[in-house]
Amino acid sequence: MSELDHIVLAAPDLDEAKRSFNDQTGVMPMDGGPHENLGTRNALVSFGDGVYLEIIAPDPEQPPYGQYFEPNSKSPVARFLFDCELEISIC
Repeated sequence: MSELDHIVLAAPDLDEAKRSFNDQTGVMPMDGGPHENLGTRNALVSFGDGVYLEIIAPDPEQPPYGQYFEPNSKSPVARFLFDCELEISIC
């Protein structure tokens, strides 16, 4: 049986996404760190039992800047992000 490991939320600016998540939930995501040579960095929110939310965004400290967020990228992440239109609301 498959189990949920984590949910990924992509954002254009990690610091702004962390502030927005905190404003809406009262929970501040923890810095996860950069994904070396991938052009991204992340922050994490644990739901317990090894399940977590990963907020991922381009890392301006790394070249190439956010290559996985470019619409023409061959990355499966980019294809998912640009093929799906999701509206997320935190209740």
